[in-house]
Amino acid sequence: MKQFNAALLQLKALVSRPLSSLFDAKSFKYALITTLCSTPALSWGNTQALVEQLDKGLEITHSANLSGEASQQKIDKIQKKTNQFLDDYRSTHENLNHLSTNNKHLQQVLDQQTRQTLSLNEQLETVAVTEKAIIPLILSMIETLEAAIKSGIPFLLDERHTRIASLKALMIKPDAGIPEKYRRVLEAYEIEREFGYTLETYQTEIQLDHSMKLVTILRVGRIGLYYQTQNGNTLGFWNTTSQQWQSLSSDYRKTIQQGILMASEQATPSLLRLPVSISGDKQ
Repeated sequence: MKQFNAALLQLKALVSRPLSSLFDAKSFKYALITTLCSTPALSWGNTQALVEQLDKGLEITHSANLSGEASQQKIDKIQKKTNQFLDDYRSTHENLNHLSTNNKHLQQVLDQQTRQTLSLNEQLETVAVTEKAIIPLILSMIETLEAAIKSGIPFLLDERHTRIASLKALMIKPDAGIPEKYRRVLEAYEIEREFGYTLETYQTEIQLDHSMKLVTILRVGRIGLYYQTQNGNTLGFWNTTSQQWQSLSSDYRKTIQQGILMASEQATPSLLRLPVSISGDKQ
């Protein structure tokens, strides 16, 4: 009986070990039968019954080992998927951080653009208000210039009236900007201003004694306009009060001729003593 117990303990120790790593099923069974038969306390019948029980135990153990291997393979697959999910999570988290930083930057840019848009809208409103004030000013300047031409001495009237008409046409052009309109008006004023500092002579026809006659005109700045007929016998000046030509005595013939030569740059500049119409008087 002691030998049987010892053999049983030995078998239990063998069964508790991973059999697949030591023996295959047939080799282990052969070793087991040999051990049992060598035990004197056991008969062949008892040995045969014990072997059958051990066969069942080996089958159960083998099935458990196969089940354990399958479970380990499942665990390995789960671990592999878990690691993959973890890597994907880390990558996604990193991309999320990048997107968050980029979105924050874009929001700052958007805020700046919004502020610039508000500033531009305010400037446009200011420009609109300024434009409303400038347009009447420019129109008033054109009217003033036109009135000055009409009331002043009548020289180069075709040229000057054409300039006024051009300014009026410019003011109603939809594609002309405020700066261009203002610049053109200032140019017209500058041209009129320069007339006040120059001598000029040219030939034109004027109405004398109810007929048109070809004369030589002498303009002295913007204060005096004089004429002389082609034969030099008839002289006169423009009376700004009566708005008509008025004759002069032959005493001014040489002075007018001298002025014509000076305007033509054919004589040295000198003082001219000529009558000027101021409030209807001759001086």
